[in-house]
Amino acid sequence: MIIKTLSEYLEIIKSNMKIKNDANHAKQKIWYNSFSGEAVLFPSNTQHQKPHGNMPIETNSEIHISTPHLTKEYFVSPILTAEFL
Repeated sequence: MIIKTLSEYLEIIKSNMKIKNDANHAKQKIWYNSFSGEAVLFPSNTQHQKPHGNMPIETNSEIHISTPHLTKEYFVSPILTAEFL
């Protein structure tokens, strides 16, 4: 498994979309590197070559995030007075 930051992941997707939009689909195939997720153009008569696949990174990836554990000090405790009851 290759770990990427969310910024790196989004940059790869942006770059891949540019390649996809600029490619001459009649003459080129887009294959995605299974390790880096980056799009690579091949001549249209090229057969599948490992480690490339035809699925973009956003289709085959999971994004795992972590958030700091928030203790009760981070939350506001409302004080109820008689006028609000």
